[in-house]
Amino acid sequence: MELVAVGLMIVVVVATLRAPGVRASLVAVQGALVLVGTIPSFAAPSSLRVSATICVILCSLVALLKAPRGVAWTGVNWALVALMACVGINGLRGLPFQSGIYFFGVGCCLALLAVVFPIAARAFSSARVLAPLALMLPIHLALGLAEQANPTLALWPRGTWMDFLENRHQELLPSLLAGRSMSVAGHPILLGTLAAAGILVAIELFRSSRKSRYLVLAASGIGALALSGTRSAVFAGAVCLVISFLVARRGASRFILSIVLLGAAVIAIQSGFLAYVFNDSVQSGVSYTHRIDVLSSTVDIYQNANSVQLLLGVGDGKATKLFETVINAEDNLQMFDNQLVRFFAVSGVLSLVLLAAALVVAFRRADRLTALLLCLSIIMFFSFDTMTWLASAALFVISASGPRLPTPSSRQAERISASAVMSPAI
Repeated sequence: MELVAVGLMIVVVVATLRAPGVRASLVAVQGALVLVGTIPSFAAPSSLRVSATICVILCSLVALLKAPRGVAWTGVNWALVALMACVGINGLRGLPFQSGIYFFGVGCCLALLAVVFPIAARAFSSARVLAPLALMLPIHLALGLAEQANPTLALWPRGTWMDFLENRHQELLPSLLAGRSMSVAGHPILLGTLAAAGILVAIELFRSSRKSRYLVLAASGIGALALSGTRSAVFAGAVCLVISFLVARRGASRFILSIVLLGAAVIAIQSGFLAYVFNDSVQSGVSYTHRIDVLSSTVDIYQNANSVQLLLGVGDGKATKLFETVINAEDNLQMFDNQLVRFFAVSGVLSLVLLAAALVVAFRRADRLTALLLCLSIIMFFSFDTMTWLASAALFVISASGPRLPTPSSRQAERISASAVMSPAI
């Protein structure tokens, strides 16, 4: 896998450097999706993770330099950029130097993607820019099946219990599957999230082209999603499909109904309703009780924080110490499994204010696909630490960047059209 990862990085960098004009932004974003989806945080070797992050930063900067004048910084969701800056700066707080620099680089990487994606989505379409999410679905399916056939296979081995399929208990289809597959995503929850996102992209591509091959990709995604055994991703994907088919196209109606359905989805996850949908043992299992323990500790986090920590959080370096002193988690798991609680604890009230502002801007600008992906990310916020994995963090940032920008002047439109010459993209 290491050689494959190195080869992908070389291809992405060379393709971005060779791409003319605004097409460089298309290649940069598509390349970033491939890299963060195949070189996962916490699973791939640190040298590859750092190299992949540097590649995404370099390609994003090249895309910005190649973008037509007056287009590169038009209509940026600055609240989102500020939130990613907050995430990056918090990586420098309390962590060892090398780890802090890496997480700061991750914040810079995400901030640059928030600027580059609207350029590509405006010149082409969000579905075309996000096509790699759908194109990777058959790969996830094939690798997931290979894991089921070889229970000791881990494409990114960590040397822990996670490397063995039987230790990753399958609760979605326990009678059919021996465990939860990870593919190249590095974790079953991340595979489920990427599979659900890929299905939404494939369906949107089918709607716009009516080509049956995209339905084949969607079917592959359903298989990969089942192999991941991620109940929250199945639920989130189903909610997004309901939003897709039932919500009116008018902006106000879409926004209101999306909020109602999102609220219902969050309540369903937090209340244990999924226990009755998927498996009666969920409500008494670690997966459910840990999330409830973390959520119920929010008041304790607030009461034990000083004024600075309340505003800016404790930083990434002291996040695990909260589980030793404040958070009541009886299972000894040192992860939040709730991104909103993590934002509050690690980055403070400031991050929640920036998140709220970024979401308001994002939903007002989003087209159908990015709105659905944004809904998916928000629901998954209540399932795992979304922003600690670069792939899921990039998915959220890209979907919140919003392609629906102010109409450019005719001169800018001509520049975009002229620079978007036909050359193969990733």
